[in-house]
Parts: sequence; structure tokens; C-alpha cells
Amino acid sequence: YSSNDLLNWKYEGFMIASSSVKYTRPRVIYNAASSTYVMWARNATIGRAMVATSSNPYGPFRVYNTRLDISGFGNNDLDLFVDDNGTGYVAHASSDTTRIVVAQLSSDYLSPQGSFVNVAALANRAAPVMFRHGDVYYLMTASTSATFTHTLAKYSTSSSPLGTYSYPVNPFQSSGLFD
Repeated sequence: YSSNDLLNWKYEGFMIASSSVKYTRPRVIYNAASSTYVMWARNATIGRAMVATSSNPYGPFRVYNTRLDISGFGNNDLDLFVDDNGTGYVAHASSDTTRIVVAQLSSDYLSPQGSFVNVAALANRAAPVMFRHGDVYYLMTASTSATFTHTLAKYSTSSSPLGTYSYPVNPFQSSGLFD
């Protein structure tokens, strides 16, 4: 669906049609070099990542890979981030949500490239969201809870997407962070 005002919605069709595989938490980024939209999602059927491409942001997307294990730890929640220089990154929780991993993407954003960082400060966190504010990179995460009765959001910072991240901080405490 798409909307110009968030009140009126237009059906745009299926992004990916699949009757046998459950894809969750899709993220779409634009690759300016190839003029292609790249979608990553969790293949919940097997705990891996799915990657697909399209010429527009709402699809239809053509599946490129349905069994990608980004770091060797399996894949749960994930997020995509494109830095100012066009370099893409994927941040993901491991299948057992005991770790958060950040990996640089290939220039076409279709696969991880080179090394990755296991963010030790974010053990037992989930649902990563990566962004940059000024010269600081942020990873927002939620706590893992077997009962899902609460999820406390926290953020960690680094001077590099693949750098060492700080111990997680509660953003809802008065800190003047974005004042």
C-alpha cells in the first residue's frame, strides 16, 4: 500500500508472492549505482535472510537469494543502513537473539562483503535499527523477552559502522542527546 497523507491508501499489489515461505520484517534500500531497490527480509521458515530486487520500491521484487546466512549465526530481526558515501550495511540479531551483528554489504547490496562485527555490548538484544547522526553511528535495539511483556529500547554508539559500540543506554532518560 502507498499513501500521500497516511489517511488514504492505495493497494500496490504483492511485493513478493510466496505460498510456502514466510518472509518477515522486510527492509528496502535504494542502490544508486544500479538504480535498483533491494529488499532484505527474514526467511522465517529457515531462519535465514532473503534478498530480492526491483526497479521500484513497492515491487514486484525478484528473489535473488532465500537462504543467506549473513554471519554464520542464523538470522532473526534485521535492518539496512546506507551511509553518506553509498556503502550499505546490514545489522541483524542472531537466530537465538544472543548477539547483534553488523556487516558491510557488497556494492550491489545483494550480499555481505568482507568482515562483520559481533557487537558484544548488545548481547541478548533484538530488533536492531541502525542510523547516523553527525559523525556518530547508532544501533537501537530492544531487549529480548520470552514473554514479550516488555521490550526496553536502548542505543549504542560508535564512530564507525563496523567499530566498537558503547554499552547500551536507555534513550528515554533525560540526556540532552538530540537537543
